[in-house]
Amino acid sequence: MNEQHLPKALYPFNSINFRNLAPACHECNSTYKLSKYPAHNDAERRRKAFNPYAKASHVIEMQVALQHSDIEKLTPADVNLQFGPAAINEEIDTWKDVYRIEERYKAKLCRENDGKYWLTQVLDMKYSG
Repeated sequence: MNEQHLPKALYPFNSINFRNLAPACHECNSTYKLSKYPAHNDAERRRKAFNPYAKASHVIEMQVALQHSDIEKLTPADVNLQFGPAAINEEIDTWKDVYRIEERYKAKLCRENDGKYWLTQVLDMKYSG
């Protein structure tokens, strides 16, 4: 699946430009990005965004901190996420805004047969080993 980097609603002639297509899953494109233009925020101000055609890729670091270890009672409000490295913070902020990354990661970590299962296994390994 591909997304229109420059939204089709704002730049209709770019909808057939192959250099305007960037890889994205259906959920990212159809649920989150919609007609947002990554290089502009809602106030129409320019901002840095990842270039889908850059020759070098970026390594994004993510740190997860939980407010408590009671996994059964874990809610998205109990999860703190930090992304890096600092050198690409502006691009990361754009990525988080356009695709609602924090909201999605927090929800995934709190789902019963998904993140909670994984977190339980990690904690079991920590305390049994």
